[in-house]
Amino acid sequence: MALLKIHRPVLGNGLTSADMRYIIDWMEMFSTTIKSRYPNAVTEDVYEHRIDNHQRNDICNRLLSAPTYDGRIGGNLISFIDCFFIVENTQTQDFVVFTVDERHHALSCHYMFSKHCKAIYRAHYAPCQIKWIDTVSSERMCASSFDGAHIVRPWMFPHYQTLNGNVFDSDAWFRTVQEQRKTSQKTILFSFGGSGIDAYRHTMRNLESICPDFTIIRGLDYADYQKLLPTIKIGASIWADWNCQSLDLENRNPVQNGEWCYRDMEYLSSGIPFIRQEYEDSVWGGSYIPNVHYISIPIGTVKDAFKKHGTMGVAELYKLRYEEVKDDTDFLEFVSANQIALWDEWFSANATINKTIEVVEQAFDLKNLA
Repeated sequence: MALLKIHRPVLGNGLTSADMRYIIDWMEMFSTTIKSRYPNAVTEDVYEHRIDNHQRNDICNRLLSAPTYDGRIGGNLISFIDCFFIVENTQTQDFVVFTVDERHHALSCHYMFSKHCKAIYRAHYAPCQIKWIDTVSSERMCASSFDGAHIVRPWMFPHYQTLNGNVFDSDAWFRTVQEQRKTSQKTILFSFGGSGIDAYRHTMRNLESICPDFTIIRGLDYADYQKLLPTIKIGASIWADWNCQSLDLENRNPVQNGEWCYRDMEYLSSGIPFIRQEYEDSVWGGSYIPNVHYISIPIGTVKDAFKKHGTMGVAELYKLRYEEVKDDTDFLEFVSANQIALWDEWFSANATINKTIEVVEQAFDLKNLA
């Protein structure tokens, strides 16, 4: 009898651009990998998410009629959309949720306050932000963690493209970029592609006006990236809000402001040394070290410059740091090698699947149960 069941969606006609959601293919590969390791202990419930007729999978239907911690019935809050998957212990009905949803709202809160929820692992959110989510949500819902730890926990996965129907091909894709970089002429010295937030745009435009080597890169798909990434010598990553830090992709409100960007992942995976404000929090693994994995500008210096001189002050800091390191070949190669090693250990598609399996093994003591 299988001890664990994976509840995962397949592509239906659900969320906007659902046909482009690489996480769906990642889920399938995760399921295939963990089932191959524990063939008699893991099964799955594959579910086609269809928002038009409100289809839900088995675990959602059960939770809809189950009381939360405060005794209320869930009503219509819960759904099983194509950015969630759940691993459930079929004997105890305890479960762990993994989600790449960019918002922490009622959908994930309903899972969070089921008495069977052991944890919700969220991408895009840093530990400091997760602490806030867990604390405030617990106060509002009169809930607390059974194990004394936060129910909501950080989970990281890379920004990769599914290639040839296999997410692992994305690792090979970045390996190709790394090999190309060894022999390429790195002529694009300073670059950024990312958010459309106003303060970001102003900073980048200011930097473009004062730094001749700076280039703004816009609207690239992976075919373009594979041609371009090997030619970049140094990258730049900048966010607009200096006080609210998280792993979210967009600065939309204080709950979702972020300083971690998918550009970080692309630079890490490609071995492109990049300049960014000092990262104040930790990512999965706790190893994102200034002037080891990226070229750092102290966060206090960035905040002071922003308060005193706005986006031009921040642009000046980036220009100054660039001029300090642009000809230091040994330092740039040191950072590049460390970036690739960190990506390989924590953020490649293969690594994230293995790390997620470790989470499941620990949550359910799977090795002993199997």
